[in-house]
Amino acid sequence: MSRSLRTLGFVVLALAIALAFAVADLLFFTRTEVGLERVRRVVVHQLERRVQGALRIERITSERGFLGGATIHRLEIADTLGRPFVRADSLRLSYGLRDLVAGRISFSRVSIDGAEVYLERLPGDTLWNFQRIFADTTPGEAGGAGPLILFEQARITNSRLVVRYPWAPDEPIEEPDDTARLILREAPGGLVRELRFEDVNADLPQVLWESPLEEGRMFRVRSLSTRGYIWEDPFDLRDLRGVVTMRDSVIAFDIDRFQLPATRGSGLGRIITGEETRYDIEIDGDEVALADLRWLYPPLPEEGGGNLKFRIQTVPQGTLWLARDARIRTPTTEMAGNFGIVTGDTLYLTEIALRASPLDLELLERVLPIEIPVEGVLVGTVEVEGPISSLTTRGDLRLVARGGETSPGAAVRWHGTVDLSPPYGVQNLVAEIRRLDLALLSEFRPSVGIGGHVDGRIEATGRFDRDLRFAASLRHRVGDGAVSSLEGQGRLTRIDGRRALDATIEARPLALDGVAAAFPALVRLTGEASGPIHVRGALDDLAVDADLATSAGRLRLDGGIVVGDGAPRYRGGGRLENFRLAQVLSGLDVAETILDASFG
Repeated sequence: MSRSLRTLGFVVLALAIALAFAVADLLFFTRTEVGLERVRRVVVHQLERRVQGALRIERITSERGFLGGATIHRLEIADTLGRPFVRADSLRLSYGLRDLVAGRISFSRVSIDGAEVYLERLPGDTLWNFQRIFADTTPGEAGGAGPLILFEQARITNSRLVVRYPWAPDEPIEEPDDTARLILREAPGGLVRELRFEDVNADLPQVLWESPLEEGRMFRVRSLSTRGYIWEDPFDLRDLRGVVTMRDSVIAFDIDRFQLPATRGSGLGRIITGEETRYDIEIDGDEVALADLRWLYPPLPEEGGGNLKFRIQTVPQGTLWLARDARIRTPTTEMAGNFGIVTGDTLYLTEIALRASPLDLELLERVLPIEIPVEGVLVGTVEVEGPISSLTTRGDLRLVARGGETSPGAAVRWHGTVDLSPPYGVQNLVAEIRRLDLALLSEFRPSVGIGGHVDGRIEATGRFDRDLRFAASLRHRVGDGAVSSLEGQGRLTRIDGRRALDATIEARPLALDGVAAAFPALVRLTGEASGPIHVRGALDDLAVDADLATSAGRLRLDGGIVVGDGAPRYRGGGRLENFRLAQVLSGLDVAETILDASFG
């Protein structure tokens, strides 16, 4: 045998021995506990080079050999302050050897159980914790492309996600609990707002955590369920499917479907986190249960629902909650149209164009922070724009008693500006009314005790507690009796701390039996009277001057009405000229009596 052949033989033998040792080492490292422990130390060492913080892996196991996949037990990552970032009971991974050799972190199957993830940006920080933990410390151009980190067919079970970011009140507070519905926590540097998602179970076909092609993260969701706490009141998300992307401070999502206990729909939008969190979210609710939305707005009723397009958007005045193309039903109310509320320092109503058939005023009073001085249900349309203290509004409504009584209800058509915050006010309000029950005035002044119904037109500007100017053309009817026609103008003011009235009214004519029906003490009056009537003074002590031509003769009146805690009291004085009492006083035997006298 030649020398060259002998040399080749030794080389082949050496390669075979080296290969045998390599295989033995590979089997040792991938199939024995001692080998896997050495692998765990190598993995931890390599990961620690990328993690700016503390990393702990309790142990690594493999059922099919380390090259086919591994299970990481009790994974913990904390930031440089020792605050937790990730805790997981178990993390199962399947991967390809080629990807690992090429420097790509690509896992084909991932299963995470019992994980806790904390995404934090503490007061005074500009970066989130994961941006600090995985900061690129290698030399080179800042912001350059990173390696591929890809998870496919990922499954998350029994996990928890907590998001925290800085929160500062407009005014100092003593305790975090002093705030309304926010979840606040103390953290280094101040207070943070917390969003918490419990019992997270998810099926994610693809998670792109990092890419050499572009910045940002992308999550494809096949199914997701959780119990979330954005405010103190939780929501119960039964299922969700769509795509979520994160880039810098913007979280964007396109949701193909979502399902709450009795609600389903789709949506898209974005959330911008920074010094202030901003929202722009649109939801198409194919089927909506109001109870499922009470976490957003607790005053919503527990029963009822429908369908709508819903938008949540941060605007300069606060947060816009806008329902469009809504069809909502509750046990006492049916509404269709648009309805918007801006919550912030003050409540602001916007883009309201509703058809109510009917609208329960008691329900409306519960939903909105206002007091409504009447009871019943409304049927008709209403448009409203502006804050509660300055509502530009128009509408055409009919008020009927709750319970569905068959008697016709009051109706009003109006346009103008209304202040619904007590003590109430109006600006350039024009209202045409029909069958307005004067008993409703008892809601403002229980001791007035005026009866009957009014039709006509009213124009008004001012506030009920200070200076309200008005003009009116009204017809008053009590039951099926005669009709009074009144035109006039006046002012509702305040004198010495008491509300006062100064009005001039022209009776064309005034039905005296209608006055008697409205004021029981004048029960014997009958006939008609025409002429000017001047009413002035405090509302609880009104002076009444009148110069009236009646069917009985001329009546000059100088009287008054005192309204106290009990029944109204009347005082009167004046003069009768050629006056036939039988024409105005029923039930008296005064047929031949003609008076020309003064009284008081």
